[in-house]
Amino acid sequence: MLPAFTAGLLLITVSELGDKTFFIAMILALKHSRRLVLAGVIAALALMTVLSVFVGQLVRVFPSIYLYYAKIVLFLLFGLHLLYCAGKLSDRPSKEEEKEAAATVAQAEAKLSKNVAILLFSSKPLP
Repeated sequence: MLPAFTAGLLLITVSELGDKTFFIAMILALKHSRRLVLAGVIAALALMTVLSVFVGQLVRVFPSIYLYYAKIVLFLLFGLHLLYCAGKLSDRPSKEEEKEAAATVAQAEAKLSKNVAILLFSSKPLP
């Protein structure tokens, strides 16, 4: 049990460093309460982990021969997609990803503030 936990912890930690999610959490922590951002990030990662485990358990109902070939096909598709995306990268991908994360945060905050204003100033009762 401990090797599975350690492998999951290390793989998720290493894979999340430097991606868009990392930058979004960093930008949100700069603008908002670090504790609330941490709680939201932990909740989101926990939810995604639960969904991933659920889907993993769900596919176990299929015969192993189908899973064997599905793994091969998915590995090849993801590998080809990764190579395609890597070919399109510029010299400074982290700067572009940081800008994209900042734009995502700005859009989400604008949408959230609009929804809050509608809720606060709307004359219609909530359903």
